[in-house]
Amino acid sequence: MTPVEAPWQPGVATRGFVDVKDAPYGALGNGASDDTTAINNALANANTDVYLPPGTYLVSALTFSASGVRFYGPGTIKHRAAATNDCITIPTTVTDCRIERITVDGNKASQTGNVNGVVIQGVRNGIANATVKNIAWDAIVLYGNGTTPQTSHCYATGCHVDTTGREGITLSCASGTATDAPLHCAIAGNHTNNTGSHGCGIVGVALHALIADNIISLPGQVPANTADGITGYNPANDHITVVGNVISNSANHGIHVGGNHLVVTGNTVYSPADEGIRVSAFPNSQPPAAKGATITGNAVYSTGGAPPSGAGIHLMNVSDATVSGNSIDTTTGHGINIENDTTAGSAPTTISISGNTISNIAQVGIRLYRIKQWSCSGNTITTCGSNGIKADDGSPGGAAQTDTGTISSNTINGATTQGILVAGSAQNIAVGTNAIRNSGTPVSFTSGATNTNSCAAQNTDASNTIASAGTLSLPLGIDTFHVTGTTTITAINTGSGFGGRRVTLIMDNGAPVTNGSNLKLIRNLPSRAGISLTLVCDTAGNWTEAARTATPISQELPTNALAETLPRILVQNQSPALASGTPFITAIELKEGQTISNISYVSGTSNSGNNQTHLWFALLDSSLNVLELTSDDTNNAWNAGAVKTLPLAASYTAPADGLYYVAICQVATTTSQLRGFSGSSSTTQIVPILNGASATTGLTTPGSAPAQLGAITAAANPPYAYLT
Repeated sequence: MTPVEAPWQPGVATRGFVDVKDAPYGALGNGASDDTTAINNALANANTDVYLPPGTYLVSALTFSASGVRFYGPGTIKHRAAATNDCITIPTTVTDCRIERITVDGNKASQTGNVNGVVIQGVRNGIANATVKNIAWDAIVLYGNGTTPQTSHCYATGCHVDTTGREGITLSCASGTATDAPLHCAIAGNHTNNTGSHGCGIVGVALHALIADNIISLPGQVPANTADGITGYNPANDHITVVGNVISNSANHGIHVGGNHLVVTGNTVYSPADEGIRVSAFPNSQPPAAKGATITGNAVYSTGGAPPSGAGIHLMNVSDATVSGNSIDTTTGHGINIENDTTAGSAPTTISISGNTISNIAQVGIRLYRIKQWSCSGNTITTCGSNGIKADDGSPGGAAQTDTGTISSNTINGATTQGILVAGSAQNIAVGTNAIRNSGTPVSFTSGATNTNSCAAQNTDASNTIASAGTLSLPLGIDTFHVTGTTTITAINTGSGFGGRRVTLIMDNGAPVTNGSNLKLIRNLPSRAGISLTLVCDTAGNWTEAARTATPISQELPTNALAETLPRILVQNQSPALASGTPFITAIELKEGQTISNISYVSGTSNSGNNQTHLWFALLDSSLNVLELTSDDTNNAWNAGAVKTLPLAASYTAPADGLYYVAICQVATTTSQLRGFSGSSSTTQIVPILNGASATTGLTTPGSAPAQLGAITAAANPPYAYLT
């Protein structure tokens, strides 16, 4: 029969082709006759494409006996009942053999022994894009049996495995030691489902192995208590990379690996019965499970397992480890648990935990237990049933094993007990600045625990917006504060850990600051909205000015003023008289959070209003919508050269920085001129127009004003007005 595609080329110039149904082989493929001999004879042709046409071929055991053989389907190989050997074997005696696009049916219900589906040994042998199902024991095994050559560069890629008595796809070896471990082998792009134990991984030892881009679902049928999605926790493993896999509903851990030079990255684990990712030897009493572990960019969702199990990520007895950029959501145990168990000897060292996002944790967000020389920084932890971060050494009084660690720049929100707890006899723990909110106690050091950082308490459960007061109380852990209100500040609180602290105060509403009991200013800070002051606290509790917003004298506002239409030092002239009943509108800048209660204008020195019946002001947004109106001044006249201040009917707080307008409307026989600035008419038409009379005319009382004033007719002489 002619092949349906171009032949595979495994590095030889000329290849043969045989069809297992053709003479002299004569396989029948009827599902009843035994085709073992026919197919084995076909597989004895070196450098040949052996074609398995559609059909079901009943066999007792197939063995490749020549190198360079490609055995490809779409036919189905079915294992005979009560078979005593594995269904298909590629032995160590051949190289460059490949099984491709066939179906292997292990006839599981009819087997009486632990027979495997496909066993691959030797060099550069593999299986690709095949289906292996109903297997009594393991579906696909890349196997090192201790013979020469050592199994290496073998692979299982793109295969579908469904229903096994034990493993899905494994790297395995006879002795369980590195002497016969598979070398440079890969399990990649496969899908395993309903496996009796582990979905895929290492049973025994593997060296320089890749487990990548596999989809593992519903493992753990029998025995349920040992079924990891991806497994391989022998301490002799070396250079194992587990990347890009998706594991769902594993009956134990999602991923459980051990050994040296491990990389676990970019995997997604859903709903494991115990922990999401575990790095440790088994049992735990063996030597340190890993040295050189990188656990990055993984996502773990909804772990199970009763505490102390059920962690999102768990490292046991691991040194030289990095845990970063992982996302963990909803655990029954800790979010990240880095620990040394009590029987494993000296504490692991050199561990970095950074940039992880952890949320909805039943126990501790990040637990650090009996480890040395570590840092925990830049993590975001939200909602924990216990501590946000806990560095612990067991009971106090013993020899410290949790030693020389740093906790800084973490964000913790909603830790039930402490945001950060340093407990037991942990020592030399530096707790820097962390943002801690909605938690029990921000930071706690229990008896016996020590820290080395003078800013150890710089953590906060408070907002960065505070109200002005005679003695300003600054919560810990925040460096920049927005100060509301206008109460004069004469002192600032101090406390443990304040020495060396540097803070910046931004006066949103212009609260003044004056030299007081512990304030050491270059000069008093005037009342001006938006001005800032930077202070440093010394060990004696004095706050010394380090910097302030530059405020030229020409920009000083009137006392208690928040904004003005133009710097008052420029006021030199008076505008033409107002048009009776027509609002005159001028731009003004407001800052977010400024609360306006009054508007003030200054009349000119001549032509002051006579027979005035109405005078009122308005605050407008950038579209000339009326935000608030003042009361109506019905006095007969407005004296020349006088400030007129009218209160708004209700105070208005600016929702954002930007352009606003003030307007003045006077109804009088002879209207007033206003103090202001003589500008150039050549720039008045540039949009947005900043000054001029409204197109709305004929107004009387404030109640006569429409919701939006008419467009501005540009004018050159803006009046001076200010807001308080």
